[in-house]
Amino acid sequence: MNDKLSRLKEQYEEIQAPDSLREKSRKILEEWPEETGKTMTVRKNGAWKTGVRKISAWQRWASIAAVAVVAFLGGLNASESFAATMASLPGMEGLVRVLTFDRYHVQKDNMEADIVMPQIEGLADQELQDMINAEIRKDAESVIAQFEEDKQYVEEAGFDDAHIGWEFNYNVKTDDDELLVLETYFYNVAGSSHSVHKFYNVDKVNQRLLTLPELLKDRPDYVNELSEVILDEMARRNEAGDSYYIDPEDEFTGEFAFRQIEPDQSFYIDGEGRLVICFEPYEVGPGYLGSPEFVIPQDYFCFSVDLTSP
Repeated sequence: MNDKLSRLKEQYEEIQAPDSLREKSRKILEEWPEETGKTMTVRKNGAWKTGVRKISAWQRWASIAAVAVVAFLGGLNASESFAATMASLPGMEGLVRVLTFDRYHVQKDNMEADIVMPQIEGLADQELQDMINAEIRKDAESVIAQFEEDKQYVEEAGFDDAHIGWEFNYNVKTDDDELLVLETYFYNVAGSSHSVHKFYNVDKVNQRLLTLPELLKDRPDYVNELSEVILDEMARRNEAGDSYYIDPEDEFTGEFAFRQIEPDQSFYIDGEGRLVICFEPYEVGPGYLGSPEFVIPQDYFCFSVDLTSP
């Protein structure tokens, strides 16, 4: 334990705090009076009196602690090794769930790539954790390889005005006692834009990766049922001005009209336990609609942990 705490101290001290935080910390500590106090003029019993206001040690250190907390939280995101060590300390196992493991950034002329690789830490099922992390790393590395291939092609072809942008990043959509939902997304701009989203819905209690067929195993017709809910919502949004492809007879978009979801359609569970069905850009409508999401009413589905699962 002592070795682990010493290692944690060394990693913490190596963290480079942002200049704004350093300056704020310096000002707080410089302006906060020592325990001996500072001179103050106050009105007491109808008369003005000048004296020294005593500042206790705990008040001073409470202020310092507040600054330290900010630096500590920043450290979790700034240092993978610091976060990993914190997660392994007794009582801190649940503190860190997703952290930035690695980053690749290149910017040259009109070409830029920003690849941020997340990593899940703290799952009891090491095999599941390794599987998810390996898949994320594979996806990120494939984006890097594609960017480097495009960059080489543009440079060799002499396309000085070509604009290429690649991004791979992540969001934590849900994180509570029962569920961790991690979203990774890839975004590419090269003339037009293209994106791909992937969601990892992790049941923390049963240490498993949730799938749509498993979640809705008691609803054998869930594909048609959910599709009807989504079609109704698309129609409602179209009345409000959107342009979802829902009319198979439409002269221009009929062949792209949405009919039903896939059995393994992309989804995630939000912080209220609601099922959210997701689509990629252009999949069910024009690109300006972005990546459409449809929240399924809770009277149809609401997530709860299945304590009977292995």
